[in-house]
Order: sequence, then structure tokens, then C-alpha cells
Amino acid sequence: MNIFELDTIAVNRLASTNHTSGYIDPTYNELSDIITGMLTAVGVFPTVRAMLNGHLHKRFSAMLVTAFELEKSIDIPTRKLSSFHDVGLSTQYIKWLDHMVKEELLISHSDKAEGKLRIGEIIKKKAKTYFW
Repeated sequence: MNIFELDTIAVNRLASTNHTSGYIDPTYNELSDIITGMLTAVGVFPTVRAMLNGHLHKRFSAMLVTAFELEKSIDIPTRKLSSFHDVGLSTQYIKWLDHMVKEELLISHSDKAEGKLRIGEIIKKKAKTYFW
């Protein structure tokens, strides 16, 4: 699924607009926090200014959880930073995705985040403990 569509779904889930009860799904929220912690621990997210940019990190992690939950790939239509900026996404997304590919947290057909990315085994194992 297109990364821009996944992000829209994730933002809605975090804002609880998609949840029928009107509340944030605690499993989804907790798993997003755990993925954020994992990505910080391996150096994908910098710890400098984490308080300032933490909402972006959570949004990115929620997008990954959404892809896992829907069993979809993360499709990167372009690496052009202005395309990410134009739809309101952080221009750091590509950098974070590249780092995840390098750490084998995402699987790509090349050594960069391009095309269809699949969730790696480490994240799958952690996420499965929450959803199944």
C-alpha cells in the first residue's frame, strides 16, 4: 500500500477517528510506542530533540504498525523529498526507511528504501505478540 495512504490511516487511528468507540485502540497505541522505542534503540530515530520530534516518530511507527496489521507492503512511489513535504510528511521518512533497510527491519529489493518494502522479522515477531 502506498506510504502516503498508510500514513493517513495511521494518523486517523492515532486520532481515534477510525475507531468505532471514539477511543484510541490501546493495543495499536502501545505497539506504536514499542516500535518507536525499538527504532530509537537501533539508531533509526535520533535521541537528540526526541521531545520535539516525538510526535513524528510515533506517527512513523504507527504507519509501520498499520502496514503490519493490514498485511500490506510499504510502497515508496518516489524518493523525492518534496513529494513527502507536499503531503505533510517529514522529509526524514526516507532517511528513516533507509536506516531500517540497513538494519534489516524492513526488507527491500535493493540496499535502499525504494519500491515495495516488507516488514522484517524482528518487527513481525514483536507485533505478532500483540495481535495474535
